[in-house]
Amino acid sequence: MDREQLNNQSTDENRSDDKVENMSAKEFAQEPAEPSFEQTPYTKEGTYTAVSSGQPSASTEPAKDFTAPPAYGYNPYARAPQSVQYPASGAPQSSQTQPSAKPPKKSGGGHGILIAVLVTVIITAMLLTSAFGLVIYALIDALNQEKVPTGPSPDQEVSVESYVTPGEEPSKPVVEDETTPAPDSYDPDAWYNSGDLDDPNAIVNVVAKCNPSVVAISTDSGSGSGIIWSSDGYIVTNNHVIEGAGAVTVMLCNNEEYSASVIDSSAENDLALLRINVTGLLPVSLGDSDDLRVGETVIAIGNPLGILANSVTDGILSAKAREITVEGQAMNLMQISAQINPGNSGGGCFDIDGNLIGVVNAKTSATGIEGLGFAIPVNTAKSVIGEMIRNDDTVLQKGIGVTGCYEITEENYQEYASDSFIKQVEKLNGAPLYGLYTVSDGLVDYVDEKNTFENGDILKSINGKEVKTIAEINEIVNEGEVGDELTIVVIRMVQTGGFMNYRYSLEEYSFKIRIIEMYK
Repeated sequence: MDREQLNNQSTDENRSDDKVENMSAKEFAQEPAEPSFEQTPYTKEGTYTAVSSGQPSASTEPAKDFTAPPAYGYNPYARAPQSVQYPASGAPQSSQTQPSAKPPKKSGGGHGILIAVLVTVIITAMLLTSAFGLVIYALIDALNQEKVPTGPSPDQEVSVESYVTPGEEPSKPVVEDETTPAPDSYDPDAWYNSGDLDDPNAIVNVVAKCNPSVVAISTDSGSGSGIIWSSDGYIVTNNHVIEGAGAVTVMLCNNEEYSASVIDSSAENDLALLRINVTGLLPVSLGDSDDLRVGETVIAIGNPLGILANSVTDGILSAKAREITVEGQAMNLMQISAQINPGNSGGGCFDIDGNLIGVVNAKTSATGIEGLGFAIPVNTAKSVIGEMIRNDDTVLQKGIGVTGCYEITEENYQEYASDSFIKQVEKLNGAPLYGLYTVSDGLVDYVDEKNTFENGDILKSINGKEVKTIAEINEIVNEGEVGDELTIVVIRMVQTGGFMNYRYSLEEYSFKIRIIEMYK
């Protein structure tokens, strides 16, 4: 190659370099680029990270749903199992990209950043909301041992469908007690259905034998169940059924109702002893809870919802002794699988021979939990109730039927002076007003049910005689006979006026009652 050709070649190469150097951005952008591959994000196993949008890869597996089986031993703080989804990992997805024909504008990048920030904020808010929801679920669904709540009053209209939440607080309608004269005695043989006693079905036999010994109990704050402990009117129920109640009414299986007196109670053992003025009742046959075997058939009879008296459910003895903490009180209880509902409190738990083996008092209440009921062993009840009966010094005597009354005197006035009601009475009266403040008329036999005691009434006189002590009341009623009418005069705080303009005054009211016999 001669020198001229060599120079020409060099000149051509330089021109080629100049062409590259002088090529515009537009011309350079039109040059073909090497293909690039972007891996599609995937969700790691066990996380809830959202998968980016776009068409899924053909090899992506569908999400799998793994639900852990429930595993419940006794754990009062365990909650119901939750379904946890573990999405499968997605396969990488390739896509060939081309450079943009024009350089991206800064404003476009700003929009992308704004969108990314908004998406991040939304996802963060969703995660926080989900976490909060899980905390609330854990609190609501915690496995708690609780006493079987009392059912509503029989006077309240309640549908079975509407009363579905265990532990729901019952309404508190006023119970208008209608005292029924007690018969001298029932014939115990009249309680039995002799045909059912010979039925080949063992549970039918138990129901025929035990149903007459189970009663329905209603108070001015709810309802429950009870069992007849003796033929002369002793009734056993749970303490939490009658705790704080004024009027207590017992309904026998023949639907006859009687006012009951509370003889004694034990919050520690959740047992209470009542008495009604009736003889010839059919008491339960007491079994031996120490001789029971796990797996034995058990039959529960009670008054669920306060409107289904003498309902029967059955199951097995799941455990003889469980150390359970019920509303802060440690108890040793039998565990049963028979269905227990609000209002079953105080009902009987019987063995297949019809012997009482326990007093129903608690259940496990949580979403999805069934068949975890508890009963006080009958041997515990024998000891506690037996001691109550031995210490019972109450006798039938004449009275006016008031079961709650505060005797406020000049000597003890300071014990009550801070009470808002007492302070209001003193203000209206211009000075302390001593006397008998009535708070419960549970056994009163009214001549006219429309004219009765009201909470807070202060007894002024009976048959024209001023009364300020219980001893003065007893002196008056002992002069009469059961059934005699008495004229009662009370001082009552009366509210008048309308909204934002209430006015109060003390006024006298008069009504008639009858002398009754009551346990005191």
